Amino acid sequence: MARELTLISDIKEDNEGITLARDLDGRSRLCSLFQAHEGEVAVRLDGLRYVVPREWVPHVRQIRWCGDKEAVVWPISSATGGGPYIGTVGASGVSAIVSAYPLDVFADNGFVVPTFSEELIKTEAATADEQSDLISVFHHHRKIGRFWEPFIEKFSHECFLEVTRGVVDGVSGRFWFTAYRTDHIWSLSLDESMTVQVGELGCSPGDVLAICCADETATVALRQGGRMTLRTYSRSNDGITFQSESSLTVPVEVHDLLDEAACGRGGRIAGLRGNSLALLTPHRSVLASL
Repeated sequence: MARELTLISDIKEDNEGITLARDLDGRSRLCSLFQAHEGEVAVRLDGLRYVVPREWVPHVRQIRWCGDKEAVVWPISSATGGGPYIGTVGASGVSAIVSAYPLDVFADNGFVVPTFSEELIKTEAATADEQSDLISVFHHHRKIGRFWEPFIEKFSHECFLEVTRGVVDGVSGRFWFTAYRTDHIWSLSLDESMTVQVGELGCSPGDVLAICCADETATVALRQGGRMTLRTYSRSNDGITFQSESSLTVPVEVHDLLDEAACGRGGRIAGLRGNSLALLTPHRSVLASL
């Protein structure tokens, strides 16, 4: 059965400077990181402007929504420095999150989930505390867990190097993701148990454009040649099970935007809670549903 990518909203940006990065949430709210004409760097959240601390300015380049009135930004210090590397900006002020230098950051509803490059994996770490988290989990700025221990306990046979695609569901408390170099879809519970479940992805991880989620299911959007496909998986106590596959029809007015967002040159496709996609390019920010 074919499904159609449906345009929900095309959000206009209203920044008085140079946009460095932007993000959309499932309610069509835009957040952006921009350099104002007077030289300061600021964050705009749903129309409100917050100034980024001066010491973060030389380094910060990325932004994601992480709460109703808060965004996470990074890096806030040099990769060769001692950190901190992640900060939050919003109605309650600014704050730093103590973390290693992130490869990417996923966030939703108060959860911040940084992932890390394979370069941080230490082959001769003396203790577990010296080893890379692989994935860290923070909730309202407090670290509640890391992926390293549950991975080593049950999945050390896997060649897990770094997360490639992911989405946080801050309502059900779950992080769905794919990783290099595994052929699985993974689910990590965002609580102190850090329960991990896996299922066979059934396709090349390199074809995955984004992962969306809703309740106990995840939908993986794939591009295989010129064809778009959706694969749906469900989670239970027994693991992750493949449910269905369908082709995805992309309307003509969205096709070029999808190509531009997928190319990586200043563009990004982000899967969201609620089975929607944010298509972000240097010129447009569009929310679409699957």
